[in-house]
Amino acid sequence: MPGVFRAGARPAAATCLLACLLAACSGPATDAAAPAQTGEAKPLRSLGCLPTSLVSLELPLREGFAYAHDAPRSDAHVGRCVLSMFGPRTLKSPLAFDRAYRRVFAYHEEDGTTDLRGLAPEGLQLFRIGSTSAADVWLLRADTGTELEPAHHDVLFSTRRDDGVLVDHLLVGAMGLLYRRDYDIENTQAFAIREDTGRGAEAGPGYRARYRVGDDGGFALVDGQVLPPDAPPPGV
Repeated sequence: MPGVFRAGARPAAATCLLACLLAACSGPATDAAAPAQTGEAKPLRSLGCLPTSLVSLELPLREGFAYAHDAPRSDAHVGRCVLSMFGPRTLKSPLAFDRAYRRVFAYHEEDGTTDLRGLAPEGLQLFRIGSTSAADVWLLRADTGTELEPAHHDVLFSTRRDDGVLVDHLLVGAMGLLYRRDYDIENTQAFAIREDTGRGAEAGPGYRARYRVGDDGGFALVDGQVLPPDAPPPGV
């Protein structure tokens, strides 16, 4: 039968010819796969790249922004994972959940365009808060200061448990020239923030709000209140 190799009919030559043909045909495919072979990092869009053994915070946590965490900072791998997941998105302020917060924001106009770009991966601390039925809740502390002037931002965020994709987030702890925002975390599904603006006689309006974390990881405002500059602290 023409075209069919019989046993003993110079198999070495046939093998050589076949190898040459395969090599000639594989050129374009090898070029297309070149980026993967160079070790080029792909964007990380979820927390699936994080280790499972992370520091868990003991709750309830009071005045979280003022709390000094003694846990070590994240290694470069974890830091890059988190930064890539957030990407260029602007961190949410209370305005994302309550239009009444505009009165407070208009006083200081700070943190309106805050994002995590430009931060060193090693300048992050990540803590596990807990889990809902469909999401994990985390607290991220980002070092934004210098050796002479230490400063940080605290971000509470949630991710889907099945694939680690970011669900929701809020800049819960921050301080600028004319404002300071602190927070309490009651449990995995309940937290609150309080913000004061101005200094001394230049005090501006304050803000208090409580939130809940849904089973899907989404944040929802329970209640929010804008306080006039001369209002006493709640409970006084």
